[in-house]
Amino acid sequence: MIPLRQYNLERLCSRESLHGEAFMKVLLTAFVIGWLTTAATAQTDAGRTTDHSTAETGGAAPYAEYQTRGRPAVLLPLYISFGVLQVVDTVSTLEALKHGGREANPVVAPFASNAGALYSLKVVTTVGSIWAAEKLWKRNRAAAIVTMLAVNAGYAWVAHRNYQIAGR
Repeated sequence: MIPLRQYNLERLCSRESLHGEAFMKVLLTAFVIGWLTTAATAQTDAGRTTDHSTAETGGAAPYAEYQTRGRPAVLLPLYISFGVLQVVDTVSTLEALKHGGREANPVVAPFASNAGALYSLKVVTTVGSIWAAEKLWKRNRAAAIVTMLAVNAGYAWVAHRNYQIAGR
């Protein structure tokens, strides 16, 4: 595995660099585009109808609907942006801690002093969140999309707040 320092990710996202602000603007733009795409996909999905007669499905219409409708197209970009936001959150948390900030999340606080442990925790939470959204969309597509949008918005705010603290 290539260390993140080799890519100089911390400097790219740091508040001192112009790239840090540009990076956050690009991230916000990508989030807004993903949100707009979600709205368009939801409208397209709402207009789609499928005939599920019990003769064709053997009386299992809800299961047949699940089989004929795949993952909402917008979820993959939301998963990718969620992964990127996890990295940005981790880097911004470490940057804020260097400048006197503290981790406010009591679950994450014990891991915050060790960058490796923090990155490991973020990998586990990212995989777990995506797994949960994958399970959710099979039962409620709109709930999965709204959940991922809300989580992405929350992490974008947290990363922004971390950079504000680091800039003080």
